Amino acid sequence: MATEVKVVPHQGRTAISVNGQLIPGMSFVYSAGEGRSDTYREMVDAGVKIFLCMWNFHCSNYSRMGWPESGEPDFRALCDRMDRLASLSEDLWFIPRIYLDTPHWWARRCPGELVLYSDSNGTPPEPTEGHGNLAEASMASLRWREDVSEVIRRLVSYVENGPYADRVLGYMLNSGGSEEWVYWGAQHGRVPDYSLPALRAFREWLREKYRDDGCLAMAWNMASVTFESARIPEEHERRLSHKGLLRDPALDRPAVDYDTFLSELCAGTLLHFCRVVKEATQRRRLTGSFYGYLLWQTGMLNSVVNNAHTGLRKLLESPDIDFVTGITSYDNREPGGPGSFMLPAESVQAAGKLLFNEVDLRTHLTPGTVAAKFETDRSGPMVLNTWPLNTAAESVAVYRREFAHHLIHGAAWWYCDTEEGWYSCPELLDEFRAQSAVARRALDWDMGSVAEVAAVVSGQSPAWHRLCRMHDVAPRELTDLQCDRATSNLYRAGLPIDWWMMEDLGLEELRRYKVIYFHNATFLSDAERVLVDGLKGDGRTLIFVGQAGLLSQNACSADNAASLTGIRFRLHEQRQPALIDILDYEDDLTADCRAATTLGTGALLSPCLEADDAGSRILGVWRLTGRPAACVKEFGNWRSVFFGVPPNNTPILRAIARTAGCHVWYEADAVVFANRSLLALHRNNYPYRVYLPRPMTVTDLFSGTTVARDALSFVPPGTWGTVTDLWRLQAVAQ
Repeated sequence: MATEVKVVPHQGRTAISVNGQLIPGMSFVYSAGEGRSDTYREMVDAGVKIFLCMWNFHCSNYSRMGWPESGEPDFRALCDRMDRLASLSEDLWFIPRIYLDTPHWWARRCPGELVLYSDSNGTPPEPTEGHGNLAEASMASLRWREDVSEVIRRLVSYVENGPYADRVLGYMLNSGGSEEWVYWGAQHGRVPDYSLPALRAFREWLREKYRDDGCLAMAWNMASVTFESARIPEEHERRLSHKGLLRDPALDRPAVDYDTFLSELCAGTLLHFCRVVKEATQRRRLTGSFYGYLLWQTGMLNSVVNNAHTGLRKLLESPDIDFVTGITSYDNREPGGPGSFMLPAESVQAAGKLLFNEVDLRTHLTPGTVAAKFETDRSGPMVLNTWPLNTAAESVAVYRREFAHHLIHGAAWWYCDTEEGWYSCPELLDEFRAQSAVARRALDWDMGSVAEVAAVVSGQSPAWHRLCRMHDVAPRELTDLQCDRATSNLYRAGLPIDWWMMEDLGLEELRRYKVIYFHNATFLSDAERVLVDGLKGDGRTLIFVGQAGLLSQNACSADNAASLTGIRFRLHEQRQPALIDILDYEDDLTADCRAATTLGTGALLSPCLEADDAGSRILGVWRLTGRPAACVKEFGNWRSVFFGVPPNNTPILRAIARTAGCHVWYEADAVVFANRSLLALHRNNYPYRVYLPRPMTVTDLFSGTTVARDALSFVPPGTWGTVTDLWRLQAVAQ
């Protein structure tokens, strides 16, 4: 029987099914060179069953060119990896991981199909060796799509007619910067894409959106513009915004449209190649890739736009892709940090997709030059921290956090070694062996969410902020306004968190949450505003942050914000530091604060909302103006809480959850993950008492020890240090 692989609903999440049998999602990739056989042997012996096998068109990191100018594509490197793995065990699964970059010969042959950057002056760059090559095909190039599609078909035919066809789960189709579908050039500070293929595709996109020239002219506020004359906004126009950091719907619509288009183009190109694989395999294999990093570089600043990563919804609505991949956040993966996902897991799974992440944390065995190669002075042009781990014990604790996070949220993952030997020590290999055993057992457990707090991210809002590159988001005062940093203490508030996209607010699942945190609800469509209104009730607390609701399709106004939040505002249009001083320490929401508290980072922002509502309780004020910047308004059957900057403060966030009726599992600052069967605690301090929502028996899944029986609370064993505990929860029979 031919192997048929699907992503299926399972125990409240999604999982990989092979001919109807579920398999755990624990995987491994060696991503540099040919890989050492002893590294593969170590991972096989540790119980890993899924291996991603690299193959690419052209990259100096690999010894063979996969797609040469003359002759047939060379798939031997891919075959070699599968051969070596197959020799170690007959019980392994493979996923070819394909990098669709641009061979130099193709770039020289087709210069008119290459990306042009804002500073290209109409001339495509010359190919260069190494990571900094900018001579890449535009994602709008139809010739590129046709040529690459043919290579993909040949590769699929080669694999599906080879000796390991019945072991192949699917194909990962990567492109863009770092294989992550980051639009070419963005990682190097360039602004894409000004090529002729991009212009043609943009005009077609406009035609589909606006239907006739009159509607386009009205939206763009340009009487003479037509589909044939519309141009790509220049970089300075995309960086310009007429409302501080925000774009004016009446004046900046061309830039909004182009940045939205670029992400849809990027996502659409990925889907095109996924469709090629689906057709070539009679839809019997999985397809997927990196994309949709909405929980990394979004917020009050949005470099996600230049990266062209806001088109996640397009993927989730397509039948041609099965999994999407992010990476453990670079900005909070440190010991004691949450190691947050880059994608909203619950929305991915609600769409029937698998969240299949990469875990590439540098261990204590990672060579120093590699561990620190992305480290920079926080006043420098980029802030990216890989947080290398220092000891075997610390590596085990943090990798157990990664395991627990993925297992509890129903995500698959692969451990990634990019240099050889990151995991080659008894402590980590024993840990992986134990993880593998737990993952197999967990297939039978209920993984449904028990979170009572949901955070919501918008994929549309970023395009309504002026363009910035990831290189522009420094120093730390700016990076701390982006999602993973700005919400890091939401994870440390002592209770589990789920993440959803704005478009999902109408789902019945959202009604069970007692607190909903709107991370970047600057722009909402009319339909999304209706969905938010539908959640105002049932005793629910809605938290609105920053410039919440300011923008609609037609205006930027305080009235827009008031209609969303229920709180009246005044708009302060001059720049001021993003600093809010808490003044009222007697309020229930600030009662846990133990010292004078300031929210924000000091970055200069505008416009800013000032509460102007006699019916609200004022918690804090803007430092510069003394005007209300944090407040609460009660509506009888719901509560609106507003902060002009992200309230990245555990005592305040914990108090909001507690007063909303949420169960707080842990009263100290530590990361909590939980579902109906599992509880994990990642801490960087002494253990405190854990509180359970009902009487339960608690079993340590790594030691097998019962730490509490029929209990409502317990104190974890252990002392000071970086520790991750993972427990099985079993409710007492009534």
